[in-house]
Amino acid sequence: MIDEKVKVGKIVTTHGVKGEVKVVSLTEFEERFCSGEELYIENEIFTIEKSRPHKNQFCIKFSGYDNINEVTHLVNKYLEINKTDVKPLPEGKFYVFDLEGCKVYTDAGEYLGVLTSVKQTGSNDVYVVKGEKEYLIPALKKVVKKVDTSKKQIIITPMEGLLD
Repeated sequence: MIDEKVKVGKIVTTHGVKGEVKVVSLTEFEERFCSGEELYIENEIFTIEKSRPHKNQFCIKFSGYDNINEVTHLVNKYLEINKTDVKPLPEGKFYVFDLEGCKVYTDAGEYLGVLTSVKQTGSNDVYVVKGEKEYLIPALKKVVKKVDTSKKQIIITPMEGLLD
């Protein structure tokens, strides 16, 4: 059985001719991209030989890949880790993959739909909830009252006009 994986980065292009790739980080834990770290690409293990920040991305060279021809097939692929290797978050913080699929209800018991994605807006995240309608729920303490990832359930207190 293959372990469940979590995406931590995406290879967006090659860099130079010596086998480097540019990676967009999908994690707050950028130490995932340090030399010696092992990541999966389509269930194959790749070891980072060297890495450096480059224009809001990372330039990464994998061990054993020494020219551009050996890495072009990796473009648009995701870098992943085993879900069991995910770092714990502080109380009240959640990974997007734990929130996706949660059923969302109002505190009055009204079913709104399923959380399908999370938009990062800068000031606060916004939960995209799809049911009979699509709702954009701000991830604020005054709105999101309870998150139970084990039950895959979120309870909100909607602000005036939020569900119109």
